[in-house]
Amino acid sequence: ENNFDTYSAEINAEVPQIDSEEGRKRIKALGAEINKKLSEVDSPMRDYLRDIKKQPKLIEAIAKENKEKFTKLRADILKPLEEAQAEQNAWLEELNQIPVTCAIPGVTSDELKGFIEYAESFDLNSVWPELKKKFKVAQENALTTA
Repeated sequence: ENNFDTYSAEINAEVPQIDSEEGRKRIKALGAEINKKLSEVDSPMRDYLRDIKKQPKLIEAIAKENKEKFTKLRADILKPLEEAQAEQNAWLEELNQIPVTCAIPGVTSDELKGFIEYAESFDLNSVWPELKKKFKVAQENALTTA
């Protein structure tokens, strides 16, 4: 703003005569000079504005890349645990299916006896300590339903 006021005062201090050809040429030259000054001032600001507008896209790309990297790292770290727990989950699912299967009409007493024997034979010491509570609940549900 202050630079504009100074420049404007310089331009307005010169009052060319509109009556002469030389004065009209000078007015046109001043107009061209003002356009040049505008470009000198405006171009860097526009370039800076374009750079600022690019920033959110760049930041978003970095954030997306970080999210993908961390998600992959988490998956890689958890993969061995998930693979090892798959067997435990399969056993738990078998125990959880006993009450569902027992509710199906037409289940024979021999089948019920087999379910009960399977549920009773399940060794809670073979499961991970952190999963014992789930297994105990599933085993009790299987035994009370069968």
